[in-house]
Amino acid sequence: MIIIDTYDLAVIGSGPAGQKAAIAAAKLGYRAAIVDRGDMMGGVCINTGTIPSKTFREAVLYLTGLNQRELYGQAYRVKQDITISDVSSRIHHVVAREIDVVRNQLSRNHVATHTNRKPPPRAATVSDGVPTDLGLPPEALPLPGRIRTVERKSFVSTFNVLVVCTANHCRSPIAEQLLTAAVAEQFGDDNSWNISSAGTDVDRIRPLHIFADEVLRERGVLVPGHRAVQVTREQILEADLILAAARQHRAAVVTMAPPALGRTFTIRQFARLVDQIEPITAADSVELGLQLVEDAKLARGMMQPVPVEQDDVADPMGRPLTVFRECADQLDDAVRRILRPLHLSASING
Repeated sequence: MIIIDTYDLAVIGSGPAGQKAAIAAAKLGYRAAIVDRGDMMGGVCINTGTIPSKTFREAVLYLTGLNQRELYGQAYRVKQDITISDVSSRIHHVVAREIDVVRNQLSRNHVATHTNRKPPPRAATVSDGVPTDLGLPPEALPLPGRIRTVERKSFVSTFNVLVVCTANHCRSPIAEQLLTAAVAEQFGDDNSWNISSAGTDVDRIRPLHIFADEVLRERGVLVPGHRAVQVTREQILEADLILAAARQHRAAVVTMAPPALGRTFTIRQFARLVDQIEPITAADSVELGLQLVEDAKLARGMMQPVPVEQDDVADPMGRPLTVFRECADQLDDAVRRILRPLHLSASING
C-alpha cells in the first residue's frame, strides 16, 4: 500500500501517458510514483496491445519462412509444425524485455513504481498549477511561481544505436557515420549517443567499401578505420535502438533476439514514423533518444504498411558510384528526419 505522504504525485497507470506525466513531474523536482497492476506494468500497449500483436505477426512470418522464400524458394519453412507455444514463448520474451525498458527508464528518472490493484487512497488537488492536497505540511508544498528542483544523481549512461545490414561493408557503415556526424552537429561532440554498426552475414573482415568511403568524404564526413563485424545477440540486447537497412535485416535481428522487436526498425521506416511525432525536448541527449523510440513505437501502431521499396535501402554492392550516392542520399535523408524533432533544453539548476 502506498503512503500518500511519501509522494507529491501518484500516477495511476503505467502506459505511455502515465510514464510521461511521472517523468515530467520528477524533472520538475516533484516526488513522483507510478501505480499499476502487477501484471500490467507498461500499460496495455506492451502487455495486451501493439507489442504482443506485432510480435505474434513477426514470429509467424519467421517460423513460416515467408520472409526468406525469395532467397530459399517457396517451399522453405523454418519449422514444419508450428505450435502456439512456439509463438507464445517469443511473445513472453519480448513483453518481458519491454517491461524492463520501462522500469529502467523510470528508475533513471527517479520515479518510484508500485504494483497494486488498488489506487492511492487520496487524490491530489491542484490550484494555480500547485498541488494543495497532498497530505503534506504547508512548508513542504512548492511555492506558487517557483519550480522546486531536485538534486539529481550522476549516472554514466548512453543511448546505444546499432545499424545493421548484410556484410557491414556499405549501407550500415555509411548510416553509422552519417548519424554519428549529425548527432555531433546537433548535440555536440561530447553527446551520449553510442552509434555502431554490424552485419547479419559477414563472411570475412572487410574495410569500408571504396565507394562508400568516397560518398562519405563527398559529404565532409571523416571516416575512421572500419572493419566489418558480425552482429551478436549481446549487441542487439544492449542497443536502445536498432536501425536495419532492409526488412530482411530487421527480421534477422528479431529472430536472433526476440526481445528487441519493439525497438527494431528499418532506418527509412523509423524516419517515416518520426515524421508523425511531436517535437521532444529534454535536458540530456540520452533521454531524447529513449523518448524518441517510445514515441515511434506509438506511431508504429497507428500507421499502415507501405511497399517494400519505401522502407528498404537497396544494396549498392557491385553497382557503380552513382548508386552508392543514391544510397547515401536515402540514408542522409533518413538521419536528418530522425533527428529533426529532438531539442536539448538547458539543464535545471538548483
